Amino acid sequence: MIRSAVIAALVCMAQPAAALSCLPYWVQDSWHDAVAASERYIVVAGEFALDQPVRHRPPDVSEPNADPITVRAQFDAQIIAGGGGETRLEGTATLTFGCIAAWCAGAPDGPMLVFLREDGPGQYSSETGPCGGFIYADRPQTRAMIRACAAGGTCLSASDAMGN
Repeated sequence: MIRSAVIAALVCMAQPAAALSCLPYWVQDSWHDAVAASERYIVVAGEFALDQPVRHRPPDVSEPNADPITVRAQFDAQIIAGGGGETRLEGTATLTFGCIAAWCAGAPDGPMLVFLREDGPGQYSSETGPCGGFIYADRPQTRAMIRACAAGGTCLSASDAMGN
């Protein structure tokens, strides 16, 4: 009986891990990262029409190093922060959905809240990964958090909230 249990345990340990454990990364963390960056960011919320669908992919352990997916997206969005007085922004952005090993990010369904990096006049990009980044589903509470950060209000990062 013990021998069978030991053999079963060894077989289980030999299997590849099938879970990704991420530290919490909130929209406030994105805000702090964007503010600290040398590049200029604009936070927008609205419709993004991707040139191809990008869905969260279940991990494929047979491909341990999945490539990121980069798409072009036409957008029509309201500026939430960083627009220099403008209220709307339309254009095209390059969005990258990254991977960690076999785990890959996907685009939220419906409207999105996106931290757009200004890469040049009229040129924008953003990226996210399976553990977080600069692309979120557009929800009223997410907009409220960004507005609070932009106004100098409470803007607690995940690690600060957890006492780390």
